[in-house]
Amino acid sequence: MSKRKTIAGRGINDADYATQSKGVMCPMFSAWCRMLRKDVEVSEEWLLFSNFRGWMERQDWEGKQISPYVFGDGSIYSAQTCCFVDRKLAFIVKSLRLGTEKTIDIPHGFSPRPYRAVVSGKHVGYYKTQEEAEIGWKRALLKELKSSARKYVGTRTELGLKEMYVDIAKTLPSISRHKS
Repeated sequence: MSKRKTIAGRGINDADYATQSKGVMCPMFSAWCRMLRKDVEVSEEWLLFSNFRGWMERQDWEGKQISPYVFGDGSIYSAQTCCFVDRKLAFIVKSLRLGTEKTIDIPHGFSPRPYRAVVSGKHVGYYKTQEEAEIGWKRALLKELKSSARKYVGTRTELGLKEMYVDIAKTLPSISRHKS
């Protein structure tokens, strides 16, 4: 095996095969490179490609993307904090963990129009306050999370999603909603 460059200044490609041939890249190597190029912490173990590949081979990864938000807050990529999920679920868990991607239409001036929550372009409801609209947004995402989790029955990912659902749901107060 010839000497290879490090990936993103930190990853070591120790593969015993060509990770790219005739313009086609090994999908496991590609996933590893994408992770390393993000501005995130990666476990020491995963800085060695063979360790990441060994973990990935034991996962249901085809057609999915790696997510550090089901089992963690996204601050570190490791075998303990990551799993593979479909794109929609990756968006949902990241949004719930980070509170990002929320759309709250705020009334301007003295408008009697209430606050409106939107998830993925879909109207969720009208609320009296911005805080209530954010809670409504979070509840809508939790509903999506519960629905998406059905695809992962009997897996470690399902357990992580259920735990995430319970942890977030118990922080939500009751709210009143205007008729939409």
